[in-house]
Amino acid sequence: MTSPERIPIERFGTLDSTQAEGRRRVEKGHVRETGELLLAREQTDGTGTRGRSWHSPPGGVWATFVLPVVAEEQIDGLGIRLGLAACETIIDHAESGGDVRLKWPNDILLDNRKVAGCLAEVLHGPKGRAALLGVGINANNPMGLVDGLRRLSISLVEATGSEADLEAIAERLATELAWVGRTRGLNTATLARADDALWGIGERWTAETGQGGTLIGVGSHGGLVLDMDDGTHWRVPVNVRVTPGEVREPD
Repeated sequence: MTSPERIPIERFGTLDSTQAEGRRRVEKGHVRETGELLLAREQTDGTGTRGRSWHSPPGGVWATFVLPVVAEEQIDGLGIRLGLAACETIIDHAESGGDVRLKWPNDILLDNRKVAGCLAEVLHGPKGRAALLGVGINANNPMGLVDGLRRLSISLVEATGSEADLEAIAERLATELAWVGRTRGLNTATLARADDALWGIGERWTAETGQGGTLIGVGSHGGLVLDMDDGTHWRVPVNVRVTPGEVREPD
């Protein structure tokens, strides 16, 4: 089975979160062979990385692609491909001149401010494994209305000065996510795209282990590659958290 050029979209008014709805479907074995995109007008309990709350009012694009996993190669590099899909969707709607970047591991930046976030999970259900690929895009929801987020985040309407077409964004996202579903691993072309999109190239990054070096790109293993002070290249394991900043001693 390969994902089609366009995946079906199921629309909701208000949900706790599309990610939670996707999880319920996987647990019940209700996963479509083609996969499907769950799209909510509003989320009351949206979640981001490490369980953080994701503010999801009307005006944004809140979505989860429920993708049946039929081959291990689908999972390899899944987070990178998801990030690229989100980047391409934003680029298509940010108008010319906006600098769109993938900030490892889950943020999409527009002119150095967060405009979207991604979340990839793989679950086991009664009918096998499925991936939940969540994307939240700040479109017509002004971030100035969210306490404490204005300086760090931005929406498309704030960046462009005109209201975004939510339906067009959802359709473009569905197309990009279909590419994620039918692609396997990280080939040379995908790695080159990732390096072009990656935020923080040439800057110092530090792993939670205390090791640090200069970010030089993404490796075929799906994680970052750091140029260490001793001249070696460290392919940072995907499950090791890495953040921008100077090397520091581990806690």
